[in-house]
Amino acid sequence: MPTAKKGIQSLVKICEAKGLKNVIISPGSRNAPLSIEFDENKSFHHFQITDERVAAFFAMGLAQRSNIASILSCTSGTAILNYAPAIAEAYYQRIPLIVLTADRPIQWIDQGAGQSMRQFNVYQNYILKSFQLPQRISTDQDLWYTERIVNEAINLAHGSVPGPVHINIPVEEPLYELSTIEHTPKIIHAVETKRSLTHKSLSELQQIWKNSKKKLIICGMLPKDMEINEKINILAEDPSVVVLSESHSNVNGPKIYPCIDRLIESFDPDKLENYTPNLLITFGHAIISKKIKALLYRMKINVHWHIDSINDPNDTYRHLSHHIKMDPVDFLSTFNPSYTEKNSDYHQLFETKEQLCIRAHNNYLKNAPFSDLKAFSIILPRIPKNGMLQMGNSASVRYVQLFNQRTDISYYANRGVSGIEGCTSTACGAAYNFENTTTLITGDLSFLYDSNGLWHNYINPKLRIIVINNQGGGIFRIIDGPSETTQLEKYFEAHHEMTAENNAIKYGLGYDSCSDIESLENSLETFFHASEKAKILEVFTPRLLNDKTLKDYFRYIKSESQ
Repeated sequence: MPTAKKGIQSLVKICEAKGLKNVIISPGSRNAPLSIEFDENKSFHHFQITDERVAAFFAMGLAQRSNIASILSCTSGTAILNYAPAIAEAYYQRIPLIVLTADRPIQWIDQGAGQSMRQFNVYQNYILKSFQLPQRISTDQDLWYTERIVNEAINLAHGSVPGPVHINIPVEEPLYELSTIEHTPKIIHAVETKRSLTHKSLSELQQIWKNSKKKLIICGMLPKDMEINEKINILAEDPSVVVLSESHSNVNGPKIYPCIDRLIESFDPDKLENYTPNLLITFGHAIISKKIKALLYRMKINVHWHIDSINDPNDTYRHLSHHIKMDPVDFLSTFNPSYTEKNSDYHQLFETKEQLCIRAHNNYLKNAPFSDLKAFSIILPRIPKNGMLQMGNSASVRYVQLFNQRTDISYYANRGVSGIEGCTSTACGAAYNFENTTTLITGDLSFLYDSNGLWHNYINPKLRIIVINNQGGGIFRIIDGPSETTQLEKYFEAHHEMTAENNAIKYGLGYDSCSDIESLENSLETFFHASEKAKILEVFTPRLLNDKTLKDYFRYIKSESQ
C-alpha cells in the first residue's frame, strides 16, 4: 500500500516515469514515508546503506558511468550533512543525483525540536538548485506545485550540465500512515537539444585554426566516449597539433601523449618558446597535473579556447580568450577543420621528446628499488582486460599518470574536489552493475578514512582493492614544503601503523599482503582470479624510500632527455 502522503506518492511516481532506477536509503524515522513508497514500488533497485556519507558516494558511483541520477533518501538533522562531500564531488564531476532530505515541520525549526536544523538550501554552494516541497497537500494548487518542482528538479539534474539537485521535504506526523488511494502525477518532459556554432563563429574559429602554426590540445576529466576519442585522434593527425591527455580523460591514441608530467620534465626551461602554442584548446575539466599548470602559466599564449557547456568557464591557465559553450562532442562534430598545416614540426618536437622519455622511463624502472613507483609499474599491466580502474586520491592517481593509458580500460577518479574520502564507496557503487573487473588502487589513508565504504551488502565479487600502504600520506614527502618542517610526520604525513587486514576480516573479504617485488608478483598471479567475495591486496612500501625513488625518477628523465 502507498503512503498517505500524496506529495511523496507523486514524487516517487515521477521518478519512476522518468526512468530513474537506483534509490539508496539510509535508515531513519522522518524519511519513513519515502522508504515505504520507494520500497512498495518494484520499478526501483533498492539499496539500504546506513552511513549517509558512504550512501552518497555509492550513489555517485552508480551514476558515474550511466549518467542517470541515483536517488538518495535520509532522515532529518545532521544526517543530511554527511551527504555533503559526495554532493560537492558530484557537482564538480557533473554527475546527476536526486537528494531527498526529510525534514521536521517548518514551524519547529529552531524551536528546540529533536533532530532538527535549517535544512533548506543547505548545499547552496555546490548544488544545481534546491527545492522544498509543500508541508502538506491541501489544495489542487499544492499538488500542481509539488509535481512541477519535482519534474523541474529531475530534468535539471539531467540537463546540458548534469549534477546534483536537492529536494527538502518537511514531513508531518503520522509518518507511517498508509492509503488505498493512488494518484497519477503530471509528467513534464525535457526535450533534448544541441548547441551548434553559427556560420560566422565557425568561419572565425576555422581561420584562427588555420593561422596557428602550433596548436596544443589538453584533455581533462571526461567520460569515456568513443566519438570524442575518434574526433580528437583525427585532429592529432595534423603535424601542427599536439594532444596531451590525462588518464581520467579516457582519450587515447597513437599520436596522443598520456603522461604529461613525464613529458614536461624533458623540456629545456630556456627553450620554452619552442613548446609554446599559438592556440591552446582545452576539453573537460579537473586537470591533475600541477606541472602543466605551472608550465602554461609561464608561457605567453594569446588564444585559448575552452569547450564546455557550463555558464562560467574555467580559466585554469590564465590565458582564456574564447569560451565555446558547447558539449565537447557537439563541438568536435561541428568544427571539423579542413585545413592541415603540413609543414609544421610542432608535433615532431614533442614526439622526439616522448621517445626519449619512454626509453628513460623503461630503463629507470628496470633497476628501480621496491617502492610506490615500482609497485605501480608491476600492478597496472596486470589489471584484467576491459576492466574499470578507480583511482584513489591523492598520490595514487598521480602515480597512474606516469604510465601510458591502456585503451581497454576505463579510468575514473574523484577529481572534482579531489578529497580522499569516499574513494572506496564510489568504487563499490561503480562496480555494482559492472560486468567485468573493477580495480580500485588507493592509498592507506584514503582506504582507512573510508573504511565504512565496505559496510553494506552490495559489494560485487569482481571488485579488487589494492591498498598502497606507505604508513601515511606519502605525497607530503614528495611535494615542496612539508618535508622541510618538523611537523611532517605528525600533521602532514599522519604517520600510522594500521593495516587493511582487520577491515577485510570484518567485512568477510579476501585478503593478501606483500612487501617486495617477488611477493607482489606472486600475489598478482591469483589476485584477479574469480572468487565468491571481493578481495583486498595490501602492498607495503618503504615510507622513507618512496619520495627519493620518485624524485630520482624525474631527475633521470630530465638527464636522459635533454
